[in-house]
Amino acid sequence: MRRSREQEGFALIELMVVVAVLAILVSIAILSYGPLVARSKIRACRANLRVIDGAIAAYYAEMHEYPQNVNEMVDQGILRKVPREPFTNQVYGLDADHRAVCLNNDSSVDGPHTY
Repeated sequence: MRRSREQEGFALIELMVVVAVLAILVSIAILSYGPLVARSKIRACRANLRVIDGAIAAYYAEMHEYPQNVNEMVDQGILRKVPREPFTNQVYGLDADHRAVCLNNDSSVDGPHTY
């Protein structure tokens, strides 16, 4: 049984159904992408804070004083580079208790991140 020339290909309704299904799948993927990015940035921030806190302890053990900023630990070779905060791409700072914190745009301490 051969189809006639008029019945070859897909009907318009079939193509519309396929496009609608694809649109639904793409919207689901887009909606789930945002929270995944935010969670990964939070995890990266936590990891950076742990690394900096470990570097502070190593600096203190070696120098018998706390560093004034993160750059001192890079200068001493304890850290390879200054870590950046994943949300704002700013450098981490140190508060009065010698804990890693994020600095805001005017370089004043914003307080420690607690995620």
